[in-house]
Amino acid sequence: MQILEQAAPESVNMSPERLQKVDTYIQSAIDKNIIPGGVFLLARKGKMVYHKSFGNSQENTAYKEGDIFRIASMTKALTTVAFMQLFQNGFFWDRLYTVMYGALNN
Repeated sequence: MQILEQAAPESVNMSPERLQKVDTYIQSAIDKNIIPGGVFLLARKGKMVYHKSFGNSQENTAYKEGDIFRIASMTKALTTVAFMQLFQNGFFWDRLYTVMYGALNN
């Protein structure tokens, strides 16, 4: 099952040359034993432009693009990203204004 449509990077204003640098960066992290590997996906505007696997798991099995991972201790990171997206889209501005304006008038 594939939820995101695959697209050429150019179709969403991304540079294929810059995406190739992701390969180098990930492989460098594996070579330095920072990470064992993993499956990496980049999407923009609802389109998947990068989906690759690198390295081996602890069981010394090569990662595959369809692997499923357990996410542990990710609550703070996910909440932070969700908050930042809401803030970026102006979700909090009207509420912030209402709170500040109400406090100044009392």
